[in-house]
Amino acid sequence: MCAGTPTKPSASINCAWSSSDGEICPRVIHHNSKFCLGHDPGTKDYSQFLSGLIAEFDDPDVVNLKGWRFPKNGTSAAAFQFRTFEKFVTLKGAVFEGDVSFDSTKFLGDVDFEGVHFEGEVSFSGTKFGDETDATSTVKFDKATFTKPVNFAGAKVFSQISFNNSVLENDFNLNSETEFNAYAYFHGTVLKGEAAFNGVQFKDVTEFDGARFQRGAVFVDAKFLGQTTFDTTVFLELTDFSGAEFRDLVRFKQTHFQRRVTFEGTKFWTGGDANFDRAIFDGTVSFKKTEFHRLTYFTETNFAQETTFEGTEFHASANFVNTIFQDVSFISSKFENAGASKTVTKFEGVRFTRGAFSGTAFSGEFILDHPQFTALTVFERVVFSGGAKFCVQVDERNRLSIRQTDLSSAQFSKSLIENIDFENVEWQSSESYRLRIADEPDIKPFSRLGDEQKTQLAEARRLYRQLRLNYDKSGEYETAGRFYVSESEMSYLLLPPILRWIHPRGLYKWASKYGESLAQATFWLFVLVFLFTLSYWIISQFHPVWFTEPPKMLGTEHSRKLSFLEALWFSVQASKPIADLGLYPGTIFYWLAFAEGIIVPTQIALFLLAIRRRFRRGD
Repeated sequence: MCAGTPTKPSASINCAWSSSDGEICPRVIHHNSKFCLGHDPGTKDYSQFLSGLIAEFDDPDVVNLKGWRFPKNGTSAAAFQFRTFEKFVTLKGAVFEGDVSFDSTKFLGDVDFEGVHFEGEVSFSGTKFGDETDATSTVKFDKATFTKPVNFAGAKVFSQISFNNSVLENDFNLNSETEFNAYAYFHGTVLKGEAAFNGVQFKDVTEFDGARFQRGAVFVDAKFLGQTTFDTTVFLELTDFSGAEFRDLVRFKQTHFQRRVTFEGTKFWTGGDANFDRAIFDGTVSFKKTEFHRLTYFTETNFAQETTFEGTEFHASANFVNTIFQDVSFISSKFENAGASKTVTKFEGVRFTRGAFSGTAFSGEFILDHPQFTALTVFERVVFSGGAKFCVQVDERNRLSIRQTDLSSAQFSKSLIENIDFENVEWQSSESYRLRIADEPDIKPFSRLGDEQKTQLAEARRLYRQLRLNYDKSGEYETAGRFYVSESEMSYLLLPPILRWIHPRGLYKWASKYGESLAQATFWLFVLVFLFTLSYWIISQFHPVWFTEPPKMLGTEHSRKLSFLEALWFSVQASKPIADLGLYPGTIFYWLAFAEGIIVPTQIALFLLAIRRRFRRGD
C-alpha cells in the first residue's frame, strides 16, 4: 500500500511536495498536513511511518523515497539494515533527522543519495553497493550533507560511486576492509572532520579533484590501483600518505597542502606518471624512503618549509622544473636507471634556499640547469655514474659547494664556476701534468679543426680559466697550476697545426709545461747546456776556437781545441746574457755562443718561474 494513505481516502487531495526539477508526489496527504506521511516535516507516528516505509520497500519497480523526512529516534533508523535491494533506490533530497544505519545492506542496483541531509550519525559498515559481475551501476552522494560522523568501515563498493560537492561536517571513517572496486569521485567534496582512509583499496579511477580536507587526512597504507587525481585539492591540516601505493597515473596538480604532509614509504609503481606540478606545500614535507617507479614531475612546485627526500628511490626519470625549495634534503637518495633504459634527473630553473645532496647517487644522467641559490647548497659524496651536466651561474661564494665527489664525467658548459666551492673533488687526470673536464673535446694530433671543435675548445679554455681562478682563491695552488696548464693547452690546440711547434706558446709548452713543471724545466735546462757543450767540444776537434782575447781559464793561445770539461765551462759562461768570451766575430763558435746566450737564459727564466709557481704561488 502507499505510505501516508489517510483513514478516509480522498484521491483528490495529493501531497504538496515537489522536487527542484518539478517532480510531484502522487501520494495523498497525511491527516491534517498538506504532505504525505513520508514528506510531512511534523511529528509522526513511528510505527505508522515504518509501515509506510516497508510498503515502499515492497514496490516491485523502484524504492522511491525522494525528499522523505526520516524522524529522529524512530525505529526507521535501522529499517535499512541487512536488507537487499535489487532495484533502483532513490532517496534524493531526503532528510534523516536522527542516526541511521545501512550496515550490511546490499544495494545491487543504482542508488541515489543526491542532496540527502544526514543530521545524525550514518553507518554503512559492511554495506555492499553493486555486484562483482557488473560495474555499471551507480551510487550518488552528490551534494549530500553529513552533519555527524560517517562510517564506511568494511563497505564493499562495486558500483561507480560519487560524493561530488557533498559536505561532511564531521569525521569520515573507513578502514582496510573498505573497497572501491569501480570509479570513485569526490569532486569538490568538503570534509570538515577527520578523514581516515587507512588501508582503503581504490581499485579503479579515483578522483578527489577540488576536494577540501579541513582536518587531518590520513591515507596510511591505502592502495590506489587505478588512475588517481587530487588536482586543486586543499589539505588544511596534517596529510599522511605513509605506506600508500599508487599503481597507475597519479596527479597532485595545483594541490595545496597547508600543513605537514608525509609520503614516507609511499610507493609509486609503474603504470603512469606521478605529477605534482604547481602543487603548494606550506608545511614540512617528507618523502623519506619513498619509491618512484615511474616518470615524476615537480614542475613549479613550491616547498615553503623543510622538505626531505632522505633515502628516496627514483627508478625512472625525475623532473624538477622551476621548483622552489626552502630547505631540501636528498641525503642518501638514489636515482636509478629503469632497467636497460637510462634515466634523466633534471633540476631546471630550481630555486634553492638551502639544499643537501649527501651520499646521493645518480645512475642516469644528472642535469642542473640554471638554478638559483639563495644560501648554501651542498653536494657531498655524490655519485654521478651516468654523467652530469651543470649549467650554473654562481655569482658569489658560499652558494654552491661540491665536496668529496668524482667530477670526472661532469660537464660545465656555459657555467660560471669561479665561485663554486670545490673541496676534495676528483677530476680527470692526465699524464701531461694537467687536470681535465668532460667538456674538453678529443682532438687528434695535426687534425684540422672544425667550427664546432673550435667553439668547444674556446669554451673549455674559459672553464679552465675559471677553475684556475677558483683554486687560486682557495689557496690550492698546485691544482690551480694544473688547470692553468689545461687552459694554456686549449690555446695551444686552437693554433693551426703547422704553427704549434714553432709558435712561442708551443715552445713554452715543451720547455716547462707553460711554466708549471719544475721537472720539465730543469730537464730541458740541463739538456740545452749539455747540447751546447757537446757542440763546442765536437766542433773544436775539427775547427779550433779563435779568440781575440783568450779567457784566462783557457790559457793564452788564440786558437785551440777544447777538452770536454773546457767546453762545459765555455757553455756555462756563454749561458750568461750578453756574455763576452773574446771570440773572433763571425766564426761558428761566435754564433753558437750568441744563440746560447739567448736560449739558455730563457730556459733559466722558465726554470725560476716554475720554482716560484711551485713554492711561492700567490705571494
